[in-house]
Amino acid sequence: MEVARDEERGNYLYFSAERCVGCGMCESVCPKSAISVYRNGKDFEVEINENCAVCGTCSDFCQFGALKFYRNGKEGGVYTEILKEELGFKKVDVNPQDCILCSLCMKTCPRDAIKVIRSVDLKKLRRGEISIG
Repeated sequence: MEVARDEERGNYLYFSAERCVGCGMCESVCPKSAISVYRNGKDFEVEINENCAVCGTCSDFCQFGALKFYRNGKEGGVYTEILKEELGFKKVDVNPQDCILCSLCMKTCPRDAIKVIRSVDLKKLRRGEISIG
C-alpha cells in the first residue's frame, strides 16, 4: 500500500502491514517526525503526516522490510547506499571494551535475536560472609 509520494522527485514510499513488527524504528529515525506506528487489531499500521519529505530514511532503517522506498524506480534511499558503500552493511558490531553487558539491546530487540550472556570470573570473587542484622 502506497503511503507517501513525491512525484516531482520520483520518490514513493510503500508499507506492508504483514511485515511490520511494531518496533518503532521508523518513528525514531524520521527527520521530520512524520511517521507514527500504531496497533490495528493484531497487526500494525503506519500513519504518515503532511511533514513527510518522502526521503526514504524510515525504509532504510526498517530491518523487516515493512517500508519500501523507491527513488526514480530504484529501491532504497540515500542511507542504504551510504551503509552499503561505507560500512559494508554490518548488522551488529560490538566493541567488547565499551560494552557493559547492560542487556538493553537484548531487551529492545523486537525479534529476540540478541542474547547477552554474562559470565563471572570466579577468581575475582572475594571469599567471605555476609550477615544482615
